[in-house]
Amino acid sequence: MPAPPSPLSPVTEPAAAFPFTLRSDAAQLAGELALPAAPAQALALVVQPTSQQDGGPYAIAQALLGAGLAVCRIDLLTPLDTRYPDLVRDVPLLENRLAACLSYLQGKDCRLLGLPPDLPLVIVASGGGAPAALRLTATRQGPCRALVCRNGFIDLAGRHALGFLPVPLLYLAEERPPQAPQDTRETAAAVNALSLVQAPHELVRCPGRKESARATTDWVRRWLPPAGASA
Repeated sequence: MPAPPSPLSPVTEPAAAFPFTLRSDAAQLAGELALPAAPAQALALVVQPTSQQDGGPYAIAQALLGAGLAVCRIDLLTPLDTRYPDLVRDVPLLENRLAACLSYLQGKDCRLLGLPPDLPLVIVASGGGAPAALRLTATRQGPCRALVCRNGFIDLAGRHALGFLPVPLLYLAEERPPQAPQDTRETAAAVNALSLVQAPHELVRCPGRKESARATTDWVRRWLPPAGASA
């Protein structure tokens, strides 16, 4: 009898992708839901303020999709929002939009597209989306199994959210060429913030997107339930 597949068995077949527009706070957010050809083993919500100048979330989404997860990738800010740089650090705004994404994924539209209900959930958030994802996960107890924050000032989530985070947290300190002083500030802030986290956590320094995608997949593999186990 063959051994059961690992929680993240490689999937090489093409996936189906469905672009969508989500309304939140009078904004129209552009996203895409991608499904693997084989039955999805989990759902990854991959978010960032905007993908206009950051292809890292796409690389991570492709890696998770190739590993057998359904992946929803969405920008939390619209092109119009990007005219206002302060919105990148507006944690309440980004948290509310992230919550709207979760509600959408639980709705009938995604069921019609073929997304199974009650899949184990992981959240991967980049930049300004990272503290919003951390605070959402800490304050709204839900189905999330693991959290990955790629860069970003996670200390903006607040001491309460950091101290009461209930799920394993991976912080990816990814270098951005050319390396900017902000990279160092974000990483230093993350080190201090992680000292408050009681859940399992780790900081990994990554020289580029490929390494970040690999580290994310490894972290998700570690914390997802075995294939076939009840959620």
